[in-house]
Amino acid sequence: MDNPSRGPLRAQHRRERHKIARRLLQSTDLQIQQVAEQAGFASATVFGRCFKRAFAQTPRAYRQSLPTNRQ
Repeated sequence: MDNPSRGPLRAQHRRERHKIARRLLQSTDLQIQQVAEQAGFASATVFGRCFKRAFAQTPRAYRQSLPTNRQ
């Protein structure tokens, strides 16, 4: 049985994983697979699909759009 009250928790969890992933893409040179793992995604494929749905670009495109002087 699906619990409707879990919807907001899932959404919050997803936002947190996206936040972690964006920070890692911005501040590290980790491979996409490693970013996916550290952000809690099941695979790089799942991560890429979710990231693109949320931000309208792939993790790689997002990283390439950033200024080159990462900290």
